[in-house]
Amino acid sequence: MFAVDKAHNLRRRALQLYDKSEIMQMLRGGSDHDSMAHEMRSEPAMEWIVLIPDIEGSLETRMRVRETHIKDMLRHIDSGLFQMGGGTLAGNTVDGSAIIARAKSEADIMSVLKTDIYARSGVWNLEKIKFIPFKCVYRREHIDNAVMGAGWKF
Repeated sequence: MFAVDKAHNLRRRALQLYDKSEIMQMLRGGSDHDSMAHEMRSEPAMEWIVLIPDIEGSLETRMRVRETHIKDMLRHIDSGLFQMGGGTLAGNTVDGSAIIARAKSEADIMSVLKTDIYARSGVWNLEKIKFIPFKCVYRREHIDNAVMGAGWKF
């Protein structure tokens, strides 16, 4: 129960920071005087469904770099940029990724995705990425230990 409370509190604080654009400034290494940071403060954040297909035949690479991918995603989860995500399936096989992101623009999300190990190692096909604006009506917060394992931590 402690881990769930801790994760909830971290997520709530990250969303507060994200709303103030502090997290995006920290991720970019910018300052309050940074023109990009100013630009981001002036636009409201919105949620996006991001669908990223895998390059055919990349499943072995995906599995090999998966742990690095998850570790690298933690700072973006903690910042509130990525609300949730996971693999898309074709039958029982992972064939891509789906992410719910909270950002000002597609470009802000893409700039982060381009640096991910899945993009750099040839797993994701970023040329076929889809960004779908999303307006969430309801949401249930939880940590799914059955999927991520008991050792999963934010």
